[in-house]
Amino acid sequence: MTIEQDAKRRLQLLLQQLELTADEYMIHFESASLNRMTVHKKERVWRFTIQVEQLLPFNMFQLFHMRLREKFAGIADIKLSITCMEPQVEAEIISAYWPFILQEIDDMSPPLRDRLQSQVPTYNGQTVHFTCTKEIEFRTFKNKYASKISDIYASFGFPILPVDFKLTEEKEELAEAQLAFMKQRKLEEDELGKKALADMQKR
Repeated sequence: MTIEQDAKRRLQLLLQQLELTADEYMIHFESASLNRMTVHKKERVWRFTIQVEQLLPFNMFQLFHMRLREKFAGIADIKLSITCMEPQVEAEIISAYWPFILQEIDDMSPPLRDRLQSQVPTYNGQTVHFTCTKEIEFRTFKNKYASKISDIYASFGFPILPVDFKLTEEKEELAEAQLAFMKQRKLEEDELGKKALADMQKR
């Protein structure tokens, strides 16, 4: 068995453990492999590095990540890294991942977090853009968080995306559109949460 075949077999076994072998899930993992699993005994951290062909749709990524954490909750803290062979990046998938990416940044002050939480990133095919309305926010975001946001996206299979911030006047209609989007996202996440809970109760 080649190293590549072995890595694919390891991922198949992991998907069985996570009960993600139905066709609707497997379609996203057809040529995927579990390239590395590192155990840090002292810190009780297990790091899984998987390789996929295309970026996982966010709901599939979220389900996989959630099942992985559930499965090993009593044993270790789980860290997941994804590499992607042919990432096709569009504005929708960047936006879909965004609330999760923001949660992964743990050293941000509440006002800065609120500023980012209330908006949808825009993408022009090259750079991911956010807006802010205060000079001090603008400087902090650019200096401290732009590369961090890019790195977190990259850790889930995205290519290295430049992240930039624009200093703008607050536009009411823009704020309303962003708010509507966030409400919609919240509804979708609640639905996914309910489905996951129902799945768990079934199991």
